Amino acid sequence: MLLKLDLVSPFGQLIKDLLTDKVTVSSVKGQLTILSEHREMFGLLDRGLLFIDGVNDKYIVYSGFLQILKDGSVTIVADNIRKTSELDVREIQTSIKEIEHRLNNESLDDNEYIRINSQYLDRLCELNALGQ
Repeated sequence: MLLKLDLVSPFGQLIKDLLTDKVTVSSVKGQLTILSEHREMFGLLDRGLLFIDGVNDKYIVYSGFLQILKDGSVTIVADNIRKTSELDVREIQTSIKEIEHRLNNESLDDNEYIRINSQYLDRLCELNALGQ
């Protein structure tokens, strides 16, 4: 039995009813590989790579959730998602340097620190996705 994948983002439905053998995604509890006959579950996603067997595109999911049903339906709802092919190494590296400067040289309140640190972790994830 194949999995039936739907991938949804604020920009619309990116993938609908795609049949695949395997989906690998990062959850808040670690990497999760979904195969046919996986148990039903609902989970929160963390920043990390999304691999879909048989699909050349790789994605970075920054946050979201997934639902797996007994019939093999897998729905991933990503709050923020990007194709790795859209990433630019130089842009990411420049952003990381700017963020590090802000984190090391500015007095930030707790909320601002959390927001900037989250951006920093996003950029590091992107760099990792590109093998840097």
